[in-house]
Amino acid sequence: MATWRDIAGTIAKSFQIGLGGSRIRSNSGVIEARNAADSALVPLAADSYRYFPITQPATPSSGIIEYVELSNGLLRLKSIDASGFISTDGRDITLIVRNNTAVTINKGQPVYRTGASGGVPTVALAQANSILTTPALGLAAETIPPNAFGRIMILGMLEGVNTSALTEGGTAYLSATTAGSLTTTKPAFPVLQQRLGSIVTASAGMGRIQVRTQGLDNEEEGTISPTFQIGDNTAGAKAIKFHNGFSQTLNSTPTANRTNSLPDRDGVLALTSQVASSITSDTPPITWHEGHVSVVGPAAYSSIFNVTGATELLGGAIYSVAPGFRLIVDNVTVIDRTTLRSGRVGASLSGEPFGVVALPPAKCTTTMRLDLYNASGAMRDFGWRVCTR
Repeated sequence: MATWRDIAGTIAKSFQIGLGGSRIRSNSGVIEARNAADSALVPLAADSYRYFPITQPATPSSGIIEYVELSNGLLRLKSIDASGFISTDGRDITLIVRNNTAVTINKGQPVYRTGASGGVPTVALAQANSILTTPALGLAAETIPPNAFGRIMILGMLEGVNTSALTEGGTAYLSATTAGSLTTTKPAFPVLQQRLGSIVTASAGMGRIQVRTQGLDNEEEGTISPTFQIGDNTAGAKAIKFHNGFSQTLNSTPTANRTNSLPDRDGVLALTSQVASSITSDTPPITWHEGHVSVVGPAAYSSIFNVTGATELLGGAIYSVAPGFRLIVDNVTVIDRTTLRSGRVGASLSGEPFGVVALPPAKCTTTMRLDLYNASGAMRDFGWRVCTR
Protein backbone atom coordinates (compact mmCIF):
# COMPACT_ATOMS: atom_id res chain seq x y z
CA MET A 1 0.00 0.00 0.00
CA ALA A 2 1.40 3.40 -1.01
CA THR A 3 1.99 6.01 1.66
CA TRP A 4 2.13 9.79 1.36
CA ARG A 5 5.89 9.52 0.88
CA ASP A 6 5.75 6.68 -1.68
CA ILE A 7 3.68 7.44 -4.78
CA ALA A 8 3.40 4.37 -7.00
CA GLY A 9 1.64 6.19 -9.85
CA THR A 10 -1.70 7.53 -11.01
CA ILE A 11 -4.04 6.97 -13.96
CA ALA A 12 -5.09 10.63 -13.87
CA LYS A 13 -4.06 12.85 -16.80
CA SER A 14 -2.70 15.53 -14.46
CA PHE A 15 -1.13 15.76 -11.06
CA GLN A 16 -1.47 18.84 -8.88
CA ILE A 17 1.52 20.16 -6.96
CA GLY A 18 0.98 22.50 -4.03
CA LEU A 19 -2.05 24.68 -3.31
CA GLY A 20 -1.76 27.09 -6.22
CA GLY A 21 -3.41 24.84 -8.77
CA SER A 22 -0.34 24.37 -11.01
CA ARG A 23 0.02 20.88 -12.34
CA ILE A 24 2.07 18.49 -14.49
CA ARG A 25 0.09 16.83 -17.29
CA SER A 26 0.75 14.02 -19.77
CA ASN A 27 -0.28 15.11 -23.25
CA SER A 28 0.14 12.24 -25.76
CA GLY A 29 3.34 11.16 -24.06
CA VAL A 30 4.69 14.68 -23.64
CA ILE A 31 5.13 15.90 -20.08
CA GLU A 32 3.90 19.49 -19.82
CA ALA A 33 3.74 22.04 -17.03
CA ARG A 34 0.29 23.69 -16.98
CA ASN A 35 -1.23 26.61 -15.11
CA ALA A 36 -4.25 26.47 -12.82
CA ALA A 37 -6.61 27.07 -15.76
CA ASP A 38 -5.02 24.11 -17.58
CA SER A 39 -4.68 26.26 -20.68
CA ALA A 40 -1.17 27.74 -20.82
CA LEU A 41 2.34 26.39 -20.66
CA VAL A 42 4.11 27.39 -17.47
CA PRO A 43 7.90 27.42 -18.08
CA LEU A 44 10.03 25.75 -15.46
CA ALA A 45 12.47 28.65 -15.89
CA ALA A 46 12.11 31.99 -17.61
CA ASP A 47 12.09 31.58 -21.42
CA SER A 48 13.18 27.93 -21.28
CA TYR A 49 11.87 24.48 -20.53
CA ARG A 50 12.95 20.83 -20.53
CA TYR A 51 11.69 18.33 -23.07
CA PHE A 52 12.11 14.79 -21.88
CA PRO A 53 11.47 12.41 -24.83
CA ILE A 54 14.54 11.23 -26.81
CA THR A 55 13.72 13.16 -29.99
CA GLN A 56 15.05 16.47 -31.27
CA PRO A 57 12.30 19.07 -30.93
CA ALA A 58 11.57 21.82 -33.41
CA THR A 59 13.41 25.12 -33.02
CA PRO A 60 11.53 27.13 -30.37
CA SER A 61 10.21 30.58 -31.19
CA SER A 62 11.98 31.92 -28.10
CA GLY A 63 13.99 30.68 -25.18
CA ILE A 64 15.87 27.38 -24.96
CA ILE A 65 14.69 23.76 -24.99
CA GLU A 66 16.74 21.12 -23.26
CA TYR A 67 16.22 17.52 -24.33
CA VAL A 68 17.80 14.09 -24.04
CA GLU A 69 19.47 12.36 -27.00
CA LEU A 70 20.51 8.74 -27.40
CA SER A 71 24.00 8.46 -28.93
CA ASN A 72 25.64 5.05 -29.45
CA GLY A 73 23.52 3.58 -26.69
CA LEU A 74 24.32 6.38 -24.27
CA LEU A 75 22.22 9.32 -23.14
CA ARG A 76 23.41 12.92 -23.32
CA LEU A 77 21.72 16.23 -22.61
CA LYS A 78 21.41 18.74 -25.46
CA SER A 79 19.88 22.18 -25.89
CA ILE A 80 18.49 24.14 -28.83
CA ASP A 81 17.76 27.87 -28.87
CA ALA A 82 15.59 30.12 -31.02
CA SER A 83 18.38 30.55 -33.58
CA GLY A 84 18.56 26.78 -34.13
CA PHE A 85 21.98 26.50 -32.46
CA ILE A 86 22.40 23.08 -30.83
CA SER A 87 24.84 22.44 -28.01
CA THR A 88 25.69 19.22 -26.19
CA ASP A 89 26.01 19.82 -22.46
CA GLY A 90 29.28 18.61 -20.95
CA ARG A 91 30.93 18.35 -24.39
CA ASP A 92 30.77 21.77 -26.03
CA ILE A 93 32.22 24.94 -24.53
CA THR A 94 31.28 28.14 -26.31
CA LEU A 95 31.97 31.81 -25.74
CA ILE A 96 29.88 34.82 -26.75
CA VAL A 97 31.88 37.34 -28.79
CA ARG A 98 31.28 40.35 -31.01
CA ASN A 99 32.39 40.69 -34.61
CA ASN A 100 33.53 44.33 -34.74
CA THR A 101 34.82 44.07 -38.32
CA ALA A 102 33.15 44.97 -41.61
CA VAL A 103 33.14 41.37 -42.90
CA THR A 104 30.95 38.40 -42.02
CA ILE A 105 32.55 35.66 -39.98
CA ASN A 106 31.28 32.32 -41.26
CA LYS A 107 30.69 29.18 -39.24
CA GLY A 108 33.92 27.23 -38.77
CA GLN A 109 36.31 30.16 -39.32
CA PRO A 110 39.04 30.73 -36.69
CA VAL A 111 39.06 34.12 -34.94
CA TYR A 112 41.43 35.98 -32.64
CA ARG A 113 40.66 38.51 -29.91
CA THR A 114 40.99 42.18 -30.85
CA GLY A 115 39.64 43.78 -27.67
CA ALA A 116 36.33 43.92 -25.82
CA SER A 117 32.91 45.52 -26.32
CA GLY A 118 29.63 45.14 -24.50
CA GLY A 119 31.26 42.99 -21.85
CA VAL A 120 32.46 40.34 -24.33
CA PRO A 121 35.60 39.89 -26.44
CA THR A 122 35.69 41.41 -29.91
CA VAL A 123 37.11 39.18 -32.63
CA ALA A 124 38.40 39.18 -36.21
CA LEU A 125 39.58 36.50 -38.64
CA ALA A 126 42.84 34.90 -37.44
CA GLN A 127 45.88 34.21 -39.62
CA ALA A 128 49.19 32.58 -38.67
CA ASN A 129 51.40 34.93 -40.70
CA SER A 130 51.75 37.47 -37.87
CA ILE A 131 51.85 37.53 -34.09
CA LEU A 132 49.33 40.41 -34.36
CA THR A 133 46.59 38.11 -35.76
CA THR A 134 47.22 35.16 -33.44
CA PRO A 135 46.57 33.14 -31.39
CA ALA A 136 43.12 31.99 -32.50
CA LEU A 137 40.61 32.15 -29.66
CA GLY A 138 38.29 29.53 -31.19
CA LEU A 139 36.16 28.64 -34.23
CA ALA A 140 32.93 30.45 -35.09
CA ALA A 141 30.08 28.18 -33.99
CA GLU A 142 27.62 30.10 -36.18
CA THR A 143 27.63 32.85 -38.79
CA ILE A 144 28.33 36.22 -37.15
CA PRO A 145 27.45 39.30 -39.26
CA PRO A 146 29.47 42.53 -38.99
CA ASN A 147 29.04 44.33 -35.63
CA ALA A 148 26.89 41.46 -34.33
CA PHE A 149 27.18 39.15 -31.35
CA GLY A 150 27.63 35.41 -31.80
CA ARG A 151 29.22 32.29 -30.39
CA ILE A 152 32.59 30.69 -30.95
CA MET A 153 33.58 27.19 -29.85
CA ILE A 154 36.79 26.70 -27.92
CA LEU A 155 36.21 23.03 -27.03
CA GLY A 156 33.77 20.46 -28.37
CA MET A 157 32.39 19.04 -31.61
CA LEU A 158 31.56 21.63 -34.27
CA GLU A 159 29.12 20.10 -36.74
CA GLY A 160 27.65 21.14 -40.08
CA VAL A 161 30.73 22.95 -41.46
CA ASN A 162 32.50 22.77 -44.82
CA THR A 163 35.62 20.62 -44.34
CA SER A 164 35.84 19.30 -47.90
CA ALA A 165 39.27 20.91 -48.49
CA LEU A 166 40.73 19.26 -45.37
CA THR A 167 42.02 15.75 -44.70
CA GLU A 168 39.76 13.56 -42.59
CA GLY A 169 41.58 12.49 -39.44
CA GLY A 170 44.18 15.24 -39.89
CA THR A 171 45.19 17.92 -37.40
CA ALA A 172 43.54 21.30 -37.99
CA TYR A 173 46.13 24.11 -38.05
CA LEU A 174 45.56 27.84 -38.35
CA SER A 175 46.36 28.87 -41.93
CA ALA A 176 49.18 31.34 -42.59
CA THR A 177 48.14 32.04 -46.18
CA THR A 178 44.43 32.87 -45.83
CA ALA A 179 42.73 34.75 -42.99
CA GLY A 180 39.98 32.75 -41.27
CA SER A 181 41.04 29.40 -42.77
CA LEU A 182 42.23 26.01 -41.54
CA THR A 183 44.78 23.64 -43.04
CA THR A 184 45.73 20.04 -42.35
CA THR A 185 49.24 20.65 -43.70
CA LYS A 186 51.54 21.55 -40.82
CA PRO A 187 52.95 25.06 -41.47
CA ALA A 188 56.72 25.11 -41.95
CA PHE A 189 58.92 27.09 -39.56
CA PRO A 190 59.27 30.05 -39.15
CA VAL A 191 55.52 30.43 -39.82
CA LEU A 192 53.58 30.43 -36.54
CA GLN A 193 51.96 27.08 -35.74
CA GLN A 194 48.71 26.67 -33.81
CA ARG A 195 46.68 23.47 -33.51
CA LEU A 196 42.93 24.01 -33.24
CA GLY A 197 41.66 20.42 -33.20
CA SER A 198 41.19 17.58 -35.68
CA ILE A 199 38.97 16.84 -38.68
CA VAL A 200 36.47 14.12 -37.74
CA THR A 201 34.46 14.22 -40.99
CA ALA A 202 35.50 15.72 -44.32
CA SER A 203 32.37 16.99 -46.05
CA ALA A 204 31.10 20.04 -47.91
CA GLY A 205 28.09 20.58 -45.65
CA MET A 206 28.16 17.88 -42.96
CA GLY A 207 31.77 18.25 -41.86
CA ARG A 208 32.71 17.85 -38.21
CA ILE A 209 35.67 19.30 -36.35
CA GLN A 210 36.78 18.16 -32.91
CA VAL A 211 37.70 21.59 -31.57
CA ARG A 212 40.53 21.82 -29.06
CA THR A 213 42.15 25.23 -29.18
CA GLN A 214 45.80 25.30 -28.14
CA GLY A 215 48.43 28.01 -27.88
CA LEU A 216 51.11 28.79 -30.45
CA ASP A 217 53.57 25.92 -30.85
CA ASN A 218 56.66 27.98 -31.74
CA GLU A 219 56.41 31.14 -29.70
CA GLU A 220 58.75 30.88 -26.71
CA GLU A 221 59.17 33.79 -24.32
CA GLY A 222 62.16 32.20 -22.60
CA THR A 223 62.90 30.04 -19.58
CA ILE A 224 63.90 30.69 -15.99
CA SER A 225 65.75 27.37 -15.86
CA PRO A 226 69.52 27.75 -15.37
CA THR A 227 70.10 25.18 -18.15
CA PHE A 228 68.50 24.58 -21.54
CA GLN A 229 69.01 21.36 -23.46
CA ILE A 230 68.36 20.23 -27.03
CA GLY A 231 68.92 16.89 -28.70
CA ASP A 232 67.45 13.38 -28.68
CA ASN A 233 70.39 11.58 -27.03
CA THR A 234 71.39 9.93 -30.31
CA ALA A 235 74.61 10.28 -32.33
CA GLY A 236 74.95 12.97 -34.96
CA ALA A 237 74.94 16.73 -35.27
CA LYS A 238 72.48 18.83 -33.24
CA ALA A 239 71.61 22.25 -34.56
CA ILE A 240 70.19 25.63 -33.67
CA LYS A 241 68.87 27.57 -36.66
CA PHE A 242 68.48 31.34 -36.85
CA HIS A 243 66.11 33.09 -39.30
CA ASN A 244 65.96 36.69 -40.53
CA GLY A 245 64.94 36.12 -44.12
CA PHE A 246 68.12 34.10 -44.55
CA SER A 247 68.94 31.17 -42.29
CA GLN A 248 72.09 30.33 -40.37
CA THR A 249 72.68 27.04 -38.59
CA LEU A 250 74.90 26.46 -35.57
CA ASN A 251 75.89 22.78 -35.45
CA SER A 252 77.49 20.76 -32.68
CA THR A 253 78.65 17.14 -32.91
CA PRO A 254 80.32 16.40 -29.57
CA THR A 255 82.44 13.27 -29.22
CA ALA A 256 83.01 13.75 -25.48
CA ASN A 257 81.53 15.73 -22.61
CA ARG A 258 82.62 19.31 -23.12
CA THR A 259 82.06 22.74 -21.56
CA ASN A 260 82.46 26.01 -23.46
CA SER A 261 82.30 29.34 -21.65
CA LEU A 262 81.44 32.70 -23.19
CA PRO A 263 83.67 35.63 -22.23
CA ASP A 264 82.19 38.33 -20.04
CA ARG A 265 82.61 41.18 -22.51
CA ASP A 266 80.83 43.11 -25.24
CA GLY A 267 81.54 42.97 -28.94
CA VAL A 268 82.19 40.36 -31.59
CA LEU A 269 83.48 37.06 -30.24
CA ALA A 270 86.86 35.88 -31.48
CA LEU A 271 87.00 32.11 -31.75
CA THR A 272 89.90 29.81 -30.96
CA SER A 273 89.75 26.28 -32.32
CA GLN A 274 91.83 23.19 -32.87
CA VAL A 275 90.96 23.62 -36.56
CA ALA A 276 91.46 27.37 -36.86
CA SER A 277 91.76 27.14 -40.65
CA SER A 278 88.10 26.22 -40.88
CA ILE A 279 86.93 29.39 -39.12
CA THR A 280 85.97 32.32 -41.30
CA SER A 281 84.76 35.73 -40.22
CA ASP A 282 83.51 38.98 -41.69
CA THR A 283 86.06 40.81 -39.50
CA PRO A 284 89.14 41.97 -41.53
CA PRO A 285 92.33 40.04 -40.68
CA ILE A 286 95.06 41.54 -38.52
CA THR A 287 98.02 43.08 -40.41
CA TRP A 288 101.44 43.69 -38.86
CA HIS A 289 103.54 46.62 -40.09
CA GLU A 290 107.16 46.32 -39.01
CA GLY A 291 110.51 47.36 -40.32
CA HIS A 292 113.50 49.70 -40.16
CA VAL A 293 114.32 52.93 -41.90
CA SER A 294 117.67 54.72 -41.97
CA VAL A 295 118.78 58.28 -42.41
CA VAL A 296 115.80 60.28 -41.16
CA GLY A 297 116.89 63.87 -41.08
CA PRO A 298 116.68 66.01 -37.97
CA ALA A 299 113.28 67.60 -37.31
CA ALA A 300 111.85 65.61 -40.26
CA TYR A 301 108.98 63.17 -40.88
CA SER A 302 109.14 59.77 -42.59
CA SER A 303 105.93 57.84 -43.43
CA ILE A 304 105.58 54.26 -42.09
CA PHE A 305 102.26 53.45 -43.79
CA ASN A 306 99.38 55.17 -45.57
CA VAL A 307 96.20 53.02 -45.75
CA THR A 308 92.80 53.63 -47.30
CA GLY A 309 89.37 52.31 -46.35
CA ALA A 310 87.95 51.54 -42.94
CA THR A 311 90.93 50.62 -40.79
CA GLU A 312 91.52 50.10 -37.09
CA LEU A 313 94.95 50.83 -35.54
CA LEU A 314 95.21 48.34 -32.68
CA GLY A 315 98.50 49.71 -31.35
CA GLY A 316 102.26 49.31 -31.63
CA ALA A 317 105.57 51.00 -30.89
CA ILE A 318 108.38 52.93 -32.58
CA TYR A 319 111.92 53.14 -31.29
CA SER A 320 114.90 55.37 -32.00
CA VAL A 321 116.89 58.14 -30.38
CA ALA A 322 114.43 60.88 -29.40
CA PRO A 323 111.55 59.46 -31.48
CA GLY A 324 108.27 61.17 -32.21
CA PHE A 325 105.32 60.52 -34.54
CA ARG A 326 102.35 62.09 -36.29
CA LEU A 327 98.99 60.29 -36.78
CA ILE A 328 96.60 61.61 -39.45
CA VAL A 329 93.07 60.09 -39.49
CA ASP A 330 90.62 60.94 -42.30
CA ASN A 331 92.81 63.90 -43.29
CA VAL A 332 92.86 65.31 -39.75
CA THR A 333 96.03 65.29 -37.60
CA VAL A 334 94.91 63.77 -34.31
CA ILE A 335 98.37 63.39 -32.68
CA ASP A 336 101.61 65.25 -33.42
CA ARG A 337 104.22 64.27 -30.90
CA THR A 338 107.48 65.97 -31.90
CA THR A 339 109.40 65.47 -28.66
CA LEU A 340 110.04 62.43 -26.51
CA ARG A 341 108.36 62.86 -23.13
CA SER A 342 108.59 59.37 -21.66
CA GLY A 343 109.62 55.81 -22.42
CA ARG A 344 113.45 56.08 -22.28
CA VAL A 345 114.51 52.51 -21.72
CA GLY A 346 118.24 52.43 -22.55
CA ALA A 347 121.02 53.93 -24.67
CA SER A 348 122.31 53.48 -28.20
CA LEU A 349 125.74 52.04 -28.94
CA SER A 350 127.08 55.59 -29.00
CA GLY A 351 125.71 56.25 -25.52
CA GLU A 352 122.80 58.45 -26.58
CA PRO A 353 119.34 58.06 -24.97
CA PHE A 354 117.27 55.37 -26.70
CA GLY A 355 113.47 55.82 -26.70
CA VAL A 356 110.41 53.63 -27.26
CA VAL A 357 107.04 55.26 -27.88
CA ALA A 358 103.77 53.29 -27.67
CA LEU A 359 101.12 54.07 -30.29
CA PRO A 360 97.50 54.55 -29.18
CA PRO A 361 94.55 52.78 -30.87
CA ALA A 362 92.61 54.68 -33.54
CA LYS A 363 90.01 54.16 -36.31
CA CYS A 364 89.46 55.70 -39.72
CA THR A 365 86.71 55.50 -42.31
CA THR A 366 88.68 56.61 -45.39
CA THR A 367 92.43 57.13 -44.80
CA MET A 368 95.06 56.78 -42.08
CA ARG A 369 98.75 57.77 -42.21
CA LEU A 370 101.44 57.25 -39.59
CA ASP A 371 104.66 59.31 -39.88
CA LEU A 372 107.86 58.96 -37.86
CA TYR A 373 109.37 62.15 -36.49
CA ASN A 374 113.05 62.66 -35.71
CA ALA A 375 113.14 64.99 -32.72
CA SER A 376 116.94 64.87 -32.42
CA GLY A 377 119.42 67.15 -34.08
CA ALA A 378 121.15 64.50 -36.21
CA MET A 379 120.36 61.82 -38.76
CA ARG A 380 118.72 58.82 -37.05
CA ASP A 381 117.59 55.25 -37.67
CA PHE A 382 114.04 54.15 -36.70
CA GLY A 383 112.41 50.79 -36.12
CA TRP A 384 108.70 50.02 -35.67
CA ARG A 385 106.10 47.31 -35.14
CA VAL A 386 102.46 48.34 -35.63
CA CYS A 387 99.22 46.27 -35.86
CA THR A 388 96.14 47.19 -37.91
CA ARG A 389 93.02 45.46 -39.20
